[in-house]
Amino acid sequence: MEMCYDGSLVMPSNYAVMDEDEMMYVDGGEIYISNKRLHDLTALFLTAYQVNARLVAAGITVVARAVSKVVSKITKWIGRVFGGVAGSFFGWAIGAFCGWEFGKAYFTAMIKGKGIKVGWGFTVK
Repeated sequence: MEMCYDGSLVMPSNYAVMDEDEMMYVDGGEIYISNKRLHDLTALFLTAYQVNARLVAAGITVVARAVSKVVSKITKWIGRVFGGVAGSFFGWAIGAFCGWEFGKAYFTAMIKGKGIKVGWGFTVK
């Protein structure tokens, strides 16, 4: 079958017109943490811990509670779909996996002198 392109273009009746900005690929909100920033954050954490360990522990607790709320929402959804025990297991697995992946990326980046790209995962670049 031969295609002929010298006629007018016929579009379906339900097509949507998009401008150039809508057609461009977006990376998905990824951020990049440079190696220098990782060193600075580590030094800040260690200094703050030496000054007031309870305050640092309280900050970690606040962050952990925020993360656990997000994981809890995912767990509730999984629990509704698969059942309570499966939801609990998947919530635990998601938390453990994210912690493991972040720790692995952090230490690899520190050893290799590279940064971390954070998106749907942690990539050392």
